[in-house]
Amino acid sequence: TVITTIHQPSSDIFFLFDKIMLLSQGHTLYNGKPQDCIKYFSKLGFQCPKYSNPAEFILNLAFTESYIAKDGQKRVNKLVKAYRKHAGIPALEYNKRKDKFVIPAEQIRAAQQGKKDKIIDKAQSF
Repeated sequence: TVITTIHQPSSDIFFLFDKIMLLSQGHTLYNGKPQDCIKYFSKLGFQCPKYSNPAEFILNLAFTESYIAKDGQKRVNKLVKAYRKHAGIPALEYNKRKDKFVIPAEQIRAAQQGKKDKIIDKAQSF
């Protein structure tokens, strides 16, 4: 396994990678094959312009101060939520007061209850 970071590779280099992970503010926006990322972001409403370098395009999606949209933080928040839903990871909410993503309290309570239920189920199976 080789892990590397590369900033704005050429299209040729970009498509040589087996798998890419796009991060923004410590959160995953995409994790998968480079060949699939343009289709993934397109389904979310972000079309890569024809003749554009896909690596440059997705990096601009991840950057909050990008030319792609005026409100970059909203775009990044949308992409974080979309990836978490796609990957089956519990949703996060952006807390403006704390200026960070947080797990909603009801999800924490549900997860804690789920753990209790699993412990009870295991105890009953003996």
